[in-house]
Amino acid sequence: MALFRPALLALALTLTAPRALASDLDNQSYWFGFLLGSGITVCELYKIGLLTRSDADDWLKELFKTDPDVPRVSIRKAKDQLAGDRDYRNCPLPK
Repeated sequence: MALFRPALLALALTLTAPRALASDLDNQSYWFGFLLGSGITVCELYKIGLLTRSDADDWLKELFKTDPDVPRVSIRKAKDQLAGDRDYRNCPLPK
């Protein structure tokens, strides 16, 4: 029975590690999609004149501020995606 316990522990650790990684990836993907979609919405509203530049700037600063619940990689990737889109060159994205 003593030999069985280390093997069981190793199996348990092996099976739970991918779940933690998948959960982290799911969280990053969720926030990336949320931030990108929200950023596109603000930029489109600015582009068609429903938001002033000042309002769009305020919204985007608030949207992309650092938050302990939001993975930094998701914030960076969403901002990079918006910054690289030619349609949103004039959008006031925060640095």
